[in-house]
Amino acid sequence: MTMLRLVLDGLRFHWRMHLGAAIGTALAAAILTGALLVGDSTDYSLRQYASARLGSIHYAIESRGGFFSQDLVNVLEEVVGAPMVPALTLRGMALPTDTAAGSQINQVSVIGTTAAFWDFDPEAEAALEGYETALNERLAQALGVGAGDQIALRISKPGILPRDAPLSSRAEDTSVRVMCTVTAVLPDTGLGRFSLTASQAAPYNAFVNSEWLQEQTELEGRVDTVLVGEGTTHEDLDKALGEEWRLEHTGLRLHSHPSGVLQLETDRIFLHSAVAEAALTLPDAQGTLSYLVNSISKDDLFTPYSFATGGPVPPDMPDDEVVINRWLADEIQAEPGDSVEVRYYELTPANEFVEKERTFTVHGIAEMDELEAERELVPEFPGLTDVERCADWDIGMPLDDEYLADEANEDYWNLYGPTPKLLCTLAAAQEMWANRFGDLMTVRFPSDTTSASEVRDALHRHVAPADVGLLAVPVREQAFEAVETALDLGGLFLGMSFFLIVAALVLTALLFVFGVQRRASEMGALLALGFRPRHIRALFLAEAASSAIVGAAAGAAASTVYTRALIFGLTHYW
Repeated sequence: MTMLRLVLDGLRFHWRMHLGAAIGTALAAAILTGALLVGDSTDYSLRQYASARLGSIHYAIESRGGFFSQDLVNVLEEVVGAPMVPALTLRGMALPTDTAAGSQINQVSVIGTTAAFWDFDPEAEAALEGYETALNERLAQALGVGAGDQIALRISKPGILPRDAPLSSRAEDTSVRVMCTVTAVLPDTGLGRFSLTASQAAPYNAFVNSEWLQEQTELEGRVDTVLVGEGTTHEDLDKALGEEWRLEHTGLRLHSHPSGVLQLETDRIFLHSAVAEAALTLPDAQGTLSYLVNSISKDDLFTPYSFATGGPVPPDMPDDEVVINRWLADEIQAEPGDSVEVRYYELTPANEFVEKERTFTVHGIAEMDELEAERELVPEFPGLTDVERCADWDIGMPLDDEYLADEANEDYWNLYGPTPKLLCTLAAAQEMWANRFGDLMTVRFPSDTTSASEVRDALHRHVAPADVGLLAVPVREQAFEAVETALDLGGLFLGMSFFLIVAALVLTALLFVFGVQRRASEMGALLALGFRPRHIRALFLAEAASSAIVGAAAGAAASTVYTRALIFGLTHYW
């Protein structure tokens, strides 16, 4: 009788013992292999998601906290040579016309693109005109709509300056509602999944025509992202951005006034700190900060809601003195040397307005015709400087209706508009009115000694694009780095399954030991027949190896079921 025959007979006769050992081995193998497969499968899925949401996009120029001119795209594309597509992404909501088919979906990304956007994914295409939209698969399913259906989009209308900033307009609607026709449903395996943010879940995307979106939200010619394809490097793109950006691309402009003043302004009202610092390095530069104070009073006489400007004052005037205009001097009967009290709102870090007061000594009185230039140089405040009556003011800080109805102040507004009633030093103004949005609104230069080109050159030398919120980002590289540094789910589940694996192996070992002990008489018979101990040991090990191999093979096959169960749980419940 051969060793092979003895092994086969042992397996057949002691099948119950070997079946238990095989089951234990299969359980341990299934858990071990399944945990490792989950890790590999998750890593593969994350790579697929990263590739799908970016298509052939390699880089992006992003504006952190604002918008920039679309003209920058044309300039950069000529220099860089890689395909570039401008995009404008706004938050919104979507609602089907048939509410029985689906429900309202919040947190929708409304993405304004051009036809060139779809070149980043040859398998996706959507030629969009005004009032047309292409939805990604997830959003279309949630709304219960398909191509040809109508949906309502409510799109946010962000202001150039945050609405909680002082002197920021609140008169405009914060969103616009439009009816759009769904022209295509894009699968989530391609650019329908577009996002510059890594996520396992597909976003809710509604793609629209970029020019139409800009028109609807009053952001004509503005974008917040430039998508860049293959054909350049991050270093070359960043270098080109630094060399080619101009003031006008980021909302900065130079205003030349007939009075001989060249003024640097921004449409976001407050200058970026790096821009302000660079501008102030030029000879004879003068920063200014304007504000709407609650009242200016002397004893029992006062005037409500007045523009005050810090900066354009006599060079020898101390911080505790002010210049007032003739109208205010007559209204509150103030003369040089008198004390006046200024009440104003201070914006706290908790985003609350707290009324403060400060007393100044009148340094001098300026005649109204002397302040004509100041009236025209005050920054434009939407909802404030562009309305005809004080009662129509609508800005980001609380206003008293009784103060707004003051007849004398209304007459002043009709005659002099935003002409400052009070001028103080810039240091005093910043101490009172600086906030987290900035501490400088304009910088002035004497136009006879400083030219516009000198200002532009100085800013271009000292201000980097990142200082005004423009960043070139290697989004594709970052996406795959995020996959590499993501949590190793294979190791995680292997660790979580460790006790199950050990328990299965211990059970297998106990079953086998118990079986061997029951076969003690068999081992004695084999010894009596002349078998040596090493032969008996080899026989038992061969039987154990056979059941272990069968169990391991079965467990490896069953691990796919375990893997599918884990991935289903991760996809639907995690």
